[in-house]
Amino acid sequence: MKKIVSKIIGMALGLTHVTGVGFVIGSNSPTKVEASVGSYSRDQSTYYTSDFAHKVTSSSYGTSLLNTLHELMYDSHGTYNTYNDLWDYTKYTDYDIDNPDNIILVYSRQSIDGTATASSWNREHVWCKSLSGGLYTSVSGTTSNAGTDIHHLRPASTAYNSTRGNTPYGVVATHNSSTQLGDTDCYYTSSVFEPADYIKGDVARILMYMYTHYSNEVSGTSTKSGALSITNIVNTSAGTSQAAWDLLMDWNELDPVDYSEMIRNNQACVYTGNFNPFIDHPEYARMIWDDTSSYKAGLSFTTSYKTVNVGSSYTNTAPAVGNVSSSGDITYTSDNPSVATVNSSGQVTGVSNGVARIKARATINGVSKISYHF
Repeated sequence: MKKIVSKIIGMALGLTHVTGVGFVIGSNSPTKVEASVGSYSRDQSTYYTSDFAHKVTSSSYGTSLLNTLHELMYDSHGTYNTYNDLWDYTKYTDYDIDNPDNIILVYSRQSIDGTATASSWNREHVWCKSLSGGLYTSVSGTTSNAGTDIHHLRPASTAYNSTRGNTPYGVVATHNSSTQLGDTDCYYTSSVFEPADYIKGDVARILMYMYTHYSNEVSGTSTKSGALSITNIVNTSAGTSQAAWDLLMDWNELDPVDYSEMIRNNQACVYTGNFNPFIDHPEYARMIWDDTSSYKAGLSFTTSYKTVNVGSSYTNTAPAVGNVSSSGDITYTSDNPSVATVNSSGQVTGVSNGVARIKARATINGVSKISYHF
């Protein structure tokens, strides 16, 4: 079957609603496994706006958006996988796109045999059990709760998982051989663990997902919530919730959503029924937690979601983009012009089969907003 190699329109921060345009460019993907306790098919273009009682609207931001996402995730999360399920499901959510029989480990980014057992990799709780406020202190076998959510757990090297332990995330002041995690670009001390730049965004978006879905600090009707506090899992010098969110928003922008993360989000949804909204919409982070008014200006930047076959004869113009053009300019770039090019109007031209991501950057009210590969 064809695989989506890119959801090609970038996202500018601070805008009220962004969806993406996807392009299918050749190649094959491994057959996706059927979930033993549920199989779901969702379309992101309707998931957030029409499929469920709680909907994201053009005026959603701040606490209202946070509460809406909390309810939406609870409404749509039809199956809570068990801890044992992860051994099988991970082979499909975290597969190596260059070697589909392998999986990619978080932190180290190693590609290893996907059928390997706990002797070489295990199930890393990005939000540690001991820092979950008692929400999931016991996780084993047929346990099914926030501590077994496949959107949350990532395969990790047994050794590196042990080294990270239950250390909260943050910034390590000194990067040298004594603080380095093996031969990775991750660093740690006794009080803080700093993931490498190439995984910081993944970590941030998982923590945002967990807090939004499961924290009882968020208003909603969920019966799955507990005392998840962001300052428990993110260590900053200021020690405040806002400082923690500021750091995670920085990481979200430093390491944009990539192809593998999109595949993982889509495949996890097959098993659970819900998406991680911060992967589909990284701009939601600023819209919820940025305490500056410039990110809540109510400007829109919208495109329609679609997939198309792209080859050397393909040409298509990106859809219109809401009212951003009335307040500023949008520029488009391709990260792989040998596969696809894009002109100043957003017209994409296929050159050859392969992987290309188009990103958009918007300048709004004189401020250049960071864009995302989507």
